[in-house]
Amino acid sequence: MLEAIADIAIVGMGPMGKNFILNINDNGFKVVAANRYPEEVDAFLANEAKDTGVIGARSISEMVKLLKRPRRIMLLIRAGTPVEETINLIVPHLDEGDIIIDGGNSEYIDSNRRYEKLKDMGIHFVGCGISGGEEGARYGPSLMPGGAPEAWPHLKPIFEAIAAKVDGQPCFDWLGNAGCGHFVKMVHNGIEYGDMQLIAEAYHLLHDAIGLTYDELSEAFLEWNQSELDSFLIEITAKILKYRDENGEFLVPQILDAAGQKGTGKWTAIAALQYKQPVTLIAEAVFARCLSEIKEQRLAASERLSDSKTPTPSAFENKKAFIAHVAQALYASKIVSYAQGFMLLSEASKVHGWNLNFGAIALMWRGGCIIRSRFLGRIKEAFDTNPNLQNLLLDDFFRDAVNKAQNSWRIVVSSAEEANIPTPAFSSALAFYDGYRDASRRQNGIVDAVSVKAGITSSPEWSESVNGKKFVDNLQNGTAYCNIQLISEACNLLTKAGFTNGDMIDALTRWNADIDLKLIEITIDVLKNGNSVTPANLDLKSAGKWASIAGLEYGQPLTLVAEAVFAQCIAEGHEERQIASTVLKNGTLPMPSVLTDKDVLVFHIGETLKASIIISYAQAIMLLMEANKTRNWNLNIPTIIGSWLEGSSLQSLIQSAFDANSNLKNILLDDRFRYIITNAQSSWRTIVSAAVHAGISIPVISSALAFYNGYRSKVLPANLLQAQRDYFGAHTYQLLSDPETSVHTNWQIGRV
Repeated sequence: MLEAIADIAIVGMGPMGKNFILNINDNGFKVVAANRYPEEVDAFLANEAKDTGVIGARSISEMVKLLKRPRRIMLLIRAGTPVEETINLIVPHLDEGDIIIDGGNSEYIDSNRRYEKLKDMGIHFVGCGISGGEEGARYGPSLMPGGAPEAWPHLKPIFEAIAAKVDGQPCFDWLGNAGCGHFVKMVHNGIEYGDMQLIAEAYHLLHDAIGLTYDELSEAFLEWNQSELDSFLIEITAKILKYRDENGEFLVPQILDAAGQKGTGKWTAIAALQYKQPVTLIAEAVFARCLSEIKEQRLAASERLSDSKTPTPSAFENKKAFIAHVAQALYASKIVSYAQGFMLLSEASKVHGWNLNFGAIALMWRGGCIIRSRFLGRIKEAFDTNPNLQNLLLDDFFRDAVNKAQNSWRIVVSSAEEANIPTPAFSSALAFYDGYRDASRRQNGIVDAVSVKAGITSSPEWSESVNGKKFVDNLQNGTAYCNIQLISEACNLLTKAGFTNGDMIDALTRWNADIDLKLIEITIDVLKNGNSVTPANLDLKSAGKWASIAGLEYGQPLTLVAEAVFAQCIAEGHEERQIASTVLKNGTLPMPSVLTDKDVLVFHIGETLKASIIISYAQAIMLLMEANKTRNWNLNIPTIIGSWLEGSSLQSLIQSAFDANSNLKNILLDDRFRYIITNAQSSWRTIVSAAVHAGISIPVISSALAFYNGYRSKVLPANLLQAQRDYFGAHTYQLLSDPETSVHTNWQIGRV
């Protein structure tokens, strides 16, 4: 008869499972190794776990018999069906009070459900987020447990022993009940996406804008790592950038610039939409990866879509100064990203009654995880000082840091736009900052009023099973909502430039003579006759939310619709914006001259609006095409889009584009639209740059230009993302010379 001698069992023989077992064993606990394939357990015991105290189990019943009570069983296997099936196999062997821990990257919704289901059976379920990759699992991860509180006293001694330590404090804590552990881990991963995208954009700017060599790039990141930017990701980026292959060539430029994703970043963006929190930077980071993956289209676009003929920005002339500007822009954007992440955590905590301790979360992220950094200590201090802090940007330290950095931030973003370099995360962070601190936002009411008059309705919750007709209807709603936001931003620019209501109507009339869009007519009517009241049961943001989630689920970069939804989320936080407007200052850059010449301004905004509306339809068509292909709907896409634009000049242009090329991948590749965009490009860049300098938030217009810049980029900085993911064990990478073969490199060798 088997003796119950083990403290915990680990199910899963992947790298994470094996390293976790060895870590627990090293800390004096008796561990059972289990797997559905017993031969893998045998191989582990004969190799990595040889001469340790690890015990192997060849069946579930054997594993359970080896465990002391209450039995503690941790799953480190692939999320989804494998977790569900394994739990179902284990539960019949357990007794009341036994504990199941899911340590994989499960969706928090699944963890909520499993918690309730197992609670009814008397089994204690814990969903535990784990960060740090394979190395963290072996030598000290960051642990984020939540679930049945009865389980915690039985898990705490083990978790405390194996967790990473910073200044003697373990990077773990009990978070709360149900699926909160996996929710916190999901947000952690979303922030990781944002951090990586910001670093990639900084690399892109320093390499493409001012021509730093890879040795110089590595040196810049090394210097940054001695500053407030000190972090694991900055540290490994310095190593990655200087790595050379066996031929002595730098490796990063040889890597395919198409970065995949496992899904947790996408889940964070979807959760932000569902909880109505403007987590703009993480969403842009996810969409940037989606855009990077359509490499073939980008290559075609890079040949057909020309640069604007603008002079080289003066900021690029002094390399040393520009490197310092980028460092400040990176720091300010990082602050915004974390502020947004904690906004999402705060809202979910309220909704679910989790009572999350944000200072404790910052502490558990300080070590053992991918986003570990000095910066997190400041976040802990902020929440320790004020546990009810509404937003990190309102903390004295972060307020002062952003105020100090923002001139550099504005110089970097405006220079990138002028130089055709895509910086979606930097731009989105700055647009959020300017929107968050804008107490006036007179145009907020226009979006609702025009939406109601245009017949936009609330959309249902996203469902994968939606049929083709409903998909088309919901996407039409979302695209129209996005275009109304674009019109609102154009009006906001006029308002900030001192236009009267009559001036604005004249400008809209002038624009519509060219663009010919029903929504502009309705906006004119609203301005003439006053805003209508939005029915209480009408959730207009739901139209954009549905389309944004569809884009995320199908891997299509619907950046404009998502930014439109988030812009309204910011607008609804009126009381918080009032507070922010008193403490968050504008920069001290000179006012752009374009904002003082009304006729010139109206022309440039009109061209900008036209180009941005075209981008919104280009993105909608990309999503329709992907859904149509995936679901085998056989939709007539030109006819569908034509019905959305009935009577507009854009309708005939889209129909003509598809008549000329029935296999057209994107309307931006059609000569007609290419001509319009090329002519509008200079105005577009002028307006976005002017808004950045003046501190005017135009997130959807900015996102449209960032998308265009990325879509026509032959090379995106996703090659660095691929290398980073390979470094910490999340994925392998592919080479430009052989995109079908996955490659792994030991980056820590640092061959030079």
